[in-house]
Amino acid sequence: MLRKTDHRIARAWVAVPVLGFTVLVAACSQSTSPTMPTAAEQEAINAGVEAADAGNQISVTWDCDGTMIPVRFMEDAALVDLPDGTSVTLPIARSGSGARYTNGTVTYWEHQGTARIETPTQSWEDCQRASA
Repeated sequence: MLRKTDHRIARAWVAVPVLGFTVLVAACSQSTSPTMPTAAEQEAINAGVEAADAGNQISVTWDCDGTMIPVRFMEDAALVDLPDGTSVTLPIARSGSGARYTNGTVTYWEHQGTARIETPTQSWEDCQRASA
């Protein structure tokens, strides 16, 4: 039969690991690790794109059979400067693979180092990163 003091000792053995785990979780949650890049930033990094000077934007210019199309990546969107002089901001969209941005009318899709840009009136396929 356990005495009253035996119960206190048993509770202490349970409380110590629980307290230690709580302290460990609190310490880990206050970590100051750097933030992970967004999907767009990671795709651009993988493609060897250099960061632009303005903030956290990353930019790349695509050569689409002689037509140069600059694209700037922001946290959750891409800004595409179309050859007709208009700039279109495209929110990030689901993609089976690669990075895809669309507003439902214009689409930018990059996969394995090539890009495809589509508008209602024109499309550019197999665009390559323009040499610096």
